[in-house]
Amino acid sequence: MARLARDTRGNTLAIAAAAVIPLLGMVGSGVDLGRAYLLKTRLQQACDAGVLAARKSMSGNALAGDTTANTRGREFFDINLRNEQYGVKSVAFKMNDVMSKNGGTATASGRVHGTASADVPTVLMQIFGYTNIPIAAACDAELNLANNDIMFVLDVTGSMACTPGRSTNDCSGIVPGRTAQRPDGRWFTVEEDGSRIDALRSAVDGFYVTVSRNLAAGARLRLGFVPYSSGVNIGGLLPATTMNNGAISFASRRANFNTRVWTRQITNIGSATTETWPYQISNENCDKYADNKGFTQDNRTFTPTGGTGSPYPAYRDAELYTDSQPEASSHTLYTRSSVTWSSGNKSCVRRVQQQQVTYTQTAWRLTDFTYTDVPLSVAGYMNGGVAIATDIDGADRLTIAGYPATSSAASRSLDPIQLAQAALNGSATGITTFNSGWTNQCVEERLTGRDSITDPANTADSQWRAAWPNVIWRRPGTAAITNGSNYTRPDSSASGYGSTAYSCPKPAQGLEEMTQRQVNDYLSEDNGFVAHGYTYHDIGMVWATRLMSLRGPFAATHAAAANGRATMRHIIFMTDGDMQPTQLAYGQFGVEINNRRMIPSGQTLNDTTLQAAHNARFAAACTAATRDEGISVWVVAFGQTLTSQLRSCASNPSQAFQANNAAQLNAAFAAIASKVAELRLTA
Repeated sequence: MARLARDTRGNTLAIAAAAVIPLLGMVGSGVDLGRAYLLKTRLQQACDAGVLAARKSMSGNALAGDTTANTRGREFFDINLRNEQYGVKSVAFKMNDVMSKNGGTATASGRVHGTASADVPTVLMQIFGYTNIPIAAACDAELNLANNDIMFVLDVTGSMACTPGRSTNDCSGIVPGRTAQRPDGRWFTVEEDGSRIDALRSAVDGFYVTVSRNLAAGARLRLGFVPYSSGVNIGGLLPATTMNNGAISFASRRANFNTRVWTRQITNIGSATTETWPYQISNENCDKYADNKGFTQDNRTFTPTGGTGSPYPAYRDAELYTDSQPEASSHTLYTRSSVTWSSGNKSCVRRVQQQQVTYTQTAWRLTDFTYTDVPLSVAGYMNGGVAIATDIDGADRLTIAGYPATSSAASRSLDPIQLAQAALNGSATGITTFNSGWTNQCVEERLTGRDSITDPANTADSQWRAAWPNVIWRRPGTAAITNGSNYTRPDSSASGYGSTAYSCPKPAQGLEEMTQRQVNDYLSEDNGFVAHGYTYHDIGMVWATRLMSLRGPFAATHAAAANGRATMRHIIFMTDGDMQPTQLAYGQFGVEINNRRMIPSGQTLNDTTLQAAHNARFAAACTAATRDEGISVWVVAFGQTLTSQLRSCASNPSQAFQANNAAQLNAAFAAIASKVAELRLTA
């Protein structure tokens, strides 16, 4: 037994056999726990993917009730990890809104919280009674705005006063009857209840709420607005050096004073004598005798032999209007000499005076108007206002330099400013004047580089020009026309879609950090955010791109943010109609039928060709914004079809939306607000 106790041969086998069980537990736990660790990482990735996809797909701040977002989140989770994949079982994934208190009311904060769990079946640990290893993950996702500059380009044409459900024809039919004028002189279309422009106000407000809630700490958000119709009110933002303040040619008119005015002068010849009726006469016949008019009394008849009584000769007017000087004439003037009729002798005495009548030119009378392009200095107009003439009655006259016969024809052809000065200094009568100032601050496009976004404005032709509707007189074509017709002035007839209507929207606003109150105040009807005018998409898009460009006149507004972060730039373009230019209205390129700036003389001009030209300009502006300026462009068609032209203006097809009613418009703006934010995991 002692020898057996000392014999260790074969012990290794026994010890190894005894160690198999603990070794198996150690190795098995390592293998199974390693699998569980790897699958927990996969579960976390699936959870993160699910909440990110859900948050990105949300149309607003709430996940609850958003079927699309819930479905998309689940799909992305399943792509990364689903039941039975990698052997996992009992896979579960849930998402919910993270609520925040706002004035005591719990509301969705815009953050999505997710939880995921699964069981990992063991391989080796089953022999020890451990069949599954539970794993779990939690995740949160939210959208955060870092630095963003967002420019809204908003259609404020007359149709925006209609409800979304009205067809184009219906809307066109009611707009003229709903056109009125504000106290500041701006024309507008009275909104229907539930109008498109009111829905737009609500949608922009919702957009602001979304982005402001998702604003990251220390981030900068700036908003700008470009309301547009047939023009953009941009003058208040343009540097003075970019504006032409000299003489600018406008489609206007000159008043021509070419009819001579002759004034009568009467000169006595010699001394007066008296004549007495030698017979009995009545008082009535004494008056006739004094006026050298025939009468019969007591079988005696008086027959005048020449001359006339008081007043002056009936066939001679105090003023005559003729090119030739009227001939001089002489006559005998008879007047009653006796103050009272003598009841005693019943006689009558009259005074006899020989006179000569001559005529001297003293003035020029309005002959006609010449409708043509007229150079007018805009310096006074842009700096406080200048008097201009408006209405002229039919008895106008003008005296020039004291003696009008010496004045030249050119000096008698007066533009609206010169005519007003003649009225104010007393040289002319019958003329209505008023002070015309650049209060609307709309502009005409420059004559060169009109499709360029950043073309330097350093010459007169490459500078913008103050729009001046008060001096515009539309004529039938490009040629000058001289006649007495009173063609239409755009500021005197601005009803509805009328061909003479002139529209200058509310002033555009450059990029600013704004509160919700400031946004709503800007879009308020009471503050001038109203509908009126024709649809020129190009002018809105061009000016928005200029305002957002890192080059050109507004480059200084794009200095680096104080937080040092990069800034994303966006244009949100919203319209409710197709391009609708007209050759007859006054707008960004003057009066097209007169000035031919979009379609030069020699080419066919009508509203159809004009529409094609403006559509091409709109497309060029959209391309410049995305390709040349690196701006992300979003497009919303409201109450109309999302045309291929509008769709192609967006930076990519996913950034173009169609909204047929107010709810869909709100959803479109909410979707854009979500997509311009930065998507990130927060837990």
